[in-house]
Amino acid sequence: MAPDPADPLAGFDLEGFWESTDEGLYQDSPLDAGLLARVEADLGRALPASYVKLLSTQNGGVPARRCFPHEACMDGYLAIEGILGIGYGKDYSLCGRFGSAFMHREWGYPEHLVPVCRHAAGAHVLVALDYAQRNAQGEPAVVYVSEEADYEGWVLAETFEAFVRGLVPAERFDTQDEDLRRDLQKIDTGAFSSLLSELLRTFGDPDLEARLRRVCRELTLAKGFFALHGEPLSELVYDLQFLLYTASKPSGTPEEYLRAYPAILTFSDGDFDLGGYSPSFVEAWLKTRRRKKQIVAHAQGDLRFTDAYRAEVLERVATRFPTRE
Repeated sequence: MAPDPADPLAGFDLEGFWESTDEGLYQDSPLDAGLLARVEADLGRALPASYVKLLSTQNGGVPARRCFPHEACMDGYLAIEGILGIGYGKDYSLCGRFGSAFMHREWGYPEHLVPVCRHAAGAHVLVALDYAQRNAQGEPAVVYVSEEADYEGWVLAETFEAFVRGLVPAERFDTQDEDLRRDLQKIDTGAFSSLLSELLRTFGDPDLEARLRRVCRELTLAKGFFALHGEPLSELVYDLQFLLYTASKPSGTPEEYLRAYPAILTFSDGDFDLGGYSPSFVEAWLKTRRRKKQIVAHAQGDLRFTDAYRAEVLERVATRFPTRE
């Protein structure tokens, strides 16, 4: 059915669009005229009528169909994790903690982009309304933009309505099992980065390499893919990276350590790497460790674990991830 400008999403299955849960990341309080007006005023943009109508049924969440076929994408489709709600109440609401203002301020995305979907790759790419590209009716296009490609991207759909109507089930492109197999093979046998290899050699514990691999394997099996976020196993990997790095290198200030961090295992010159990360998670981990005084500044100004917390990390990983059953 062709879109009807007078009746956005006419004939569309609004009732069956959403999954039953969204893990608390997207679904904001019910949308009303006052909330809509406040968000549009803060954004300085009028939102598309189809977006407003869709979110009037549920204000953000995880759609049942999450793949948008597009020939420019590496796998022939683009995968989203959720649609941002119109509001302030969730991390991934339009005006939430990781919403539009965050993407402009922290990641440098241009102001004419308003994110509407969270991409499966996180903040490195953006699925957004592009108010610099509008159709004859003034509606912004939906675009895919990459931070790693200097914010270059391409148009996915001329309107948000066309984008939503074009979403298909993930099963059509399901490579999850194969992707997981590749991740596990990389974790089990992949070469570490030259920096991580150096840190492990210097640290001198012959079992720690195997334990690090086992932590990452368990984390990957739990998630279905290899990525670090903010849950306990990810924090344990952050702990291990910091422990190894500071055992032989000066950490410097928090900012200096965060600049050095990606070379450990995020962007590797070996096979074992994440291929990308969201700085906000490792920044939050570092702030928490400092607030709890588990990481302190030594006389030279460098950051270090306290002796007690260093011992706790090593005991925890040795107990939970023994090298021999």
